[in-house]
Amino acid sequence: MYKFLIVGGINTAIGMVLIFFFYNVLHLGYWGSSSIAYVIGTVISYILNKNFTFSYKKKDHMSIVRFIIVQVVSYSIAYLAARPLVVHIFGLFDNSLGLEPHHIEQIAILVGMGFFMVLGYLGQRFFAFRVKAEP
Repeated sequence: MYKFLIVGGINTAIGMVLIFFFYNVLHLGYWGSSSIAYVIGTVISYILNKNFTFSYKKKDHMSIVRFIIVQVVSYSIAYLAARPLVVHIFGLFDNSLGLEPHHIEQIAILVGMGFFMVLGYLGQRFFAFRVKAEP
């Protein structure tokens, strides 16, 4: 688990820089910024998690397919859930915090990153890089 935290920290830092660059500098919005950053991050994540976190030594192409499935499902669930959740929570404050919509979207991006890390770890551990017990 500690290896995943290190790799996850590296991936999260890279992803965060990319997402906020795409969001704040290139103005690609919530979906554009997060999806482009996660496509880039997926390549880095596969290499680091396969070789470092899970030390997966099998030479099969199915691990790549399973990894991509985990990434797509985790991203979809995390970001589809994060935005409405954060909008709802901050809506309860009736804008008494004075946050602009783009601030709320950026908070949703951070929440989505957290959801994504948890879902990604579980999917990679138990699906993408699972090792079957030898009989």
